[in-house]
Amino acid sequence: MKRAGIVSKREYIIHKVFLHEGGQAAAKRLLSINEPPTALVVSDDLMALSIVQSLRSTSFNYALFS
Repeated sequence: MKRAGIVSKREYIIHKVFLHEGGQAAAKRLLSINEPPTALVVSDDLMALSIVQSLRSTSFNYALFS
């Protein structure tokens, strides 16, 4: 990311348990930030699914890539 000139904010890095609840907690925290991230990298399928479910319940625009 540094080579691409992308600056990562510390508040964007979230460590949670690789479970549905962890994804929900991460999504809630990310969506509460004044300037939410423009992209997410999620390291677990269950967390990714729960983040997508959380995003669907908001007006936040998103696209999925795998």
